Amino acid sequence: MALHAGLSVSDDVVKEFQTIKLGKKYSYIQMKISDDKKVIEMDKTIDECSYDDFVKQFPATECRYAVYDFEYELDGGLRNELLFIAWCV
Repeated sequence: MALHAGLSVSDDVVKEFQTIKLGKKYSYIQMKISDDKKVIEMDKTIDECSYDDFVKQFPATECRYAVYDFEYELDGGLRNELLFIAWCV
């Protein structure tokens, strides 16, 4: 998949996004821009993680993209939302 800014998205990113979106397999997926600045590629996937631990894992000197499966309770029912986060330093 190509983006208008000259970046493309690797097939692994698309596959893992579908896994977190439909399969609810991960707490989050994390992506980064490749060293040659041409592709958004997978960095890591984590099966279980609290939001506090998720926030702590971002690198202090590098940018990342992440999708976090946020679970919360509302009106007595459990809900899930996918949060897209751009971490920029």
